[in-house]
Amino acid sequence: MSTLIDALNAATAADLQEIDAELDQLRKHVAGLEALRKVVDRRLNGPPSKAPAAPKGADGPKGAAWTERQEAAARLIADRGPRAQMQISEALGIPIGSMHRVLRADWFEREGGKVTLTHVGRQAVTGG
Repeated sequence: MSTLIDALNAATAADLQEIDAELDQLRKHVAGLEALRKVVDRRLNGPPSKAPAAPKGADGPKGAAWTERQEAAARLIADRGPRAQMQISEALGIPIGSMHRVLRADWFEREGGKVTLTHVGRQAVTGG
């Protein structure tokens, strides 16, 4: 442990530049892998779908239809795990502009950019 502390204490500006250069190389490598992944994903799964937007001036669903959308979103999360709002929109064919209202029920919460089920939501969907 003292060797690491000694090395950190002895570090110079040149060492910092070397670390930055290595990080730049790793970022380029990661960007290349991400681009490669997109190509392979598209080949295997087809192009990404976009959730249809609601036409301007269109009324959203009434009463029970919102509950159906909430239940569908909750079932999706219960079956497949936490999802980003866009993923839920695409999977269920719900316009992205409607997702805020669908997900504002006490069944859902957001964690790290993903939508998860609360205890109440899990009970509503799985009965347990």
